[in-house]
Amino acid sequence: MVAILAFLKGSLAFVFGKMIPKFFAFFALYFIVAEFTPILIDLIGANGIISNISQLFNGLPTMALYFLSLLKVGTGMQIIFSAYITRFIIRRIPVIG
Repeated sequence: MVAILAFLKGSLAFVFGKMIPKFFAFFALYFIVAEFTPILIDLIGANGIISNISQLFNGLPTMALYFLSLLKVGTGMQIIFSAYITRFIIRRIPVIG
């Protein structure tokens, strides 16, 4: 009986002492990143740059444009640039970066 109580005491101490505070800390960090990243992207004006990437491909020859369109290079470039901008912003957050 003493062993079971010791196990329960240790388990509860671990859950309430380690797991729950870490859960709230990481949830707070996730919430900060998820909510402030779009705001910071709007502040630096990155949406205009990201949306203009597809328009840059219109000046290419027809054959090159066909293969680039077939491989969805325009969409891939948008994803890559937005990921780089998001990484840049996340590195500027003091707690995370």
